[in-house]
Amino acid sequence: MSSIALSGECTIYEIAHIHQKVHDNWTGETDLDLDVSSVTDVDASFVQFLASCKKTADSKQHKFQLIKPTDALNEKIKTMFMADFFKVEVSDD
Repeated sequence: MSSIALSGECTIYEIAHIHQKVHDNWTGETDLDLDVSSVTDVDASFVQFLASCKKTADSKQHKFQLIKPTDALNEKIKTMFMADFFKVEVSDD
């Protein structure tokens, strides 16, 4: 199992660095725990990146898990209508 921690802003401006960090630490041949508990700001590019990671893991029958997603990340996932894909609970607010 690979475990990778991300923090701070995860936006288009950092996505190349984030991709490299994940690529360097995860071969796609193991399960992946991505600790996003310290992520402060996200945008659509980051959610797309997470979707790609999940699809890679799923295609190889491995687990992909977001550890302690922040409210910012959960809200972006919901606004992109990807709550089901990431199994994020949606409230009736």
